[in-house]
Amino acid sequence: MRPVSSTVRLTGRIRQHAAILVVVASVSVGTALAEQVSPPAQSSAAGEALIAMNFSDVELRTVIQFISEVTGRNFVFDDRVRGKITIVAPQKMSVNQAYAAFQSALSIAGFTTVPSGAVIKIVPVQEAKSSAIETVGPGDVAVRSDMTVTELFTLKNVDVKNILPIVQPLVSPDGIVVAYAATNTLVIVDSAANVDRLHGILDALDVPEPQRQLEVLRLRNTSVTELAPVLQQVLGQ
Repeated sequence: MRPVSSTVRLTGRIRQHAAILVVVASVSVGTALAEQVSPPAQSSAAGEALIAMNFSDVELRTVIQFISEVTGRNFVFDDRVRGKITIVAPQKMSVNQAYAAFQSALSIAGFTTVPSGAVIKIVPVQEAKSSAIETVGPGDVAVRSDMTVTELFTLKNVDVKNILPIVQPLVSPDGIVVAYAATNTLVIVDSAANVDRLHGILDALDVPEPQRQLEVLRLRNTSVTELAPVLQQVLGQ
């Protein structure tokens, strides 16, 4: 009877150890699969965290929550902020690049960001013009995005009244441009990206007029009275 009892006890212990091994193996396999599905966050050569931004027809509020978590920014918005957006990014981006892509997606959906103290308001683009948006100068914005900004362009060589009809059609439908003649300045409210584009155009247009040069030529083989009619005909005078 004793050998039988010992055998039963030994078999029971073997089964217990086998069960423990199965559980451990299952946990190990599950951990490996989890690491394959959710790989660790990558970093750039400079040590900056890189973010994956691939959203296909995702609710806008879900994307806002994601951006809030990865950037640490606080957002405030009302019930009008709705809709779905798609962001396709085959390569991971830095935090600043991800935020710029988010602002572009907001712009397509008809919204923009307006800093307000410790929070960032998300409002329709049409309302941004009357909000306390950021006023910047040339070179103040390191990364031009679709955030709505106000920028002042003081012209040095061209009358602001003459340049206004040229710039007006180049402003986006939700932007505005106003001429302030007292200081010969254009006030432009538009996306930072379009304001940057207008800055390049204004730099090309705001140049001094070419000055006429006077040069004296001494004639050797003909008289001035004979050459004058020919010159007038060539110059159209």
